[in-house]
Amino acid sequence: QDNSNYIYAEKVVINDAEGNSNAQLDYGEKVTLDVDFYNLGINDINNITATLSTTSNDIIEITNDEVTISSITSNSTATINAAFTIEVNENVKDYEYAYFTLTCTDGENVYTQDLQYKILAPELSIVKANYDDSNGDSDGFVDIGESVQIHISGKNKGHSACENVLIKAVSHDDNVIFSSNEKSIDKVEAGANMMATFT
Repeated sequence: QDNSNYIYAEKVVINDAEGNSNAQLDYGEKVTLDVDFYNLGINDINNITATLSTTSNDIIEITNDEVTISSITSNSTATINAAFTIEVNENVKDYEYAYFTLTCTDGENVYTQDLQYKILAPELSIVKANYDDSNGDSDGFVDIGESVQIHISGKNKGHSACENVLIKAVSHDDNVIFSSNEKSIDKVEAGANMMATFT
């Protein structure tokens, strides 16, 4: 191992143009990584192979894990656009971390660097549910034969928007019948509220 040289990723840019273009990892996205490889050493390094691996295989798939660099001169940077390609699982939790190892070698020396990135995902929750019997006797109780409305309020507590949201009300009592029990919402932004009314 030549200790006079060292290669590391000075800068990594997440290119998620096929996603929401926020330069971060979001659930379900396919992204490329633009990497600035820096040679910190006193000598030029030639014929470099850089490999990206992950221990987060349950949430990350690396579909392009290797790139070759012909040479990086001493104390300089080689920028490689789309050096690696990764796909994020749809079912990842909000603010879950993905862990990577970048390994660079010139065939004789090996240089490793650990990387980690926070993943953004939606987190939908029902905040409040109440019923309205103003179309009945307005006594505040659900009576036999009465038609009531159920008002649902929820929120996306996560840090990524959620698309094609379906809110559905289901009763496990055969005596309760819904005339309308589904509400579709095209998109719920991160931090946004959502409302639905069922009858």
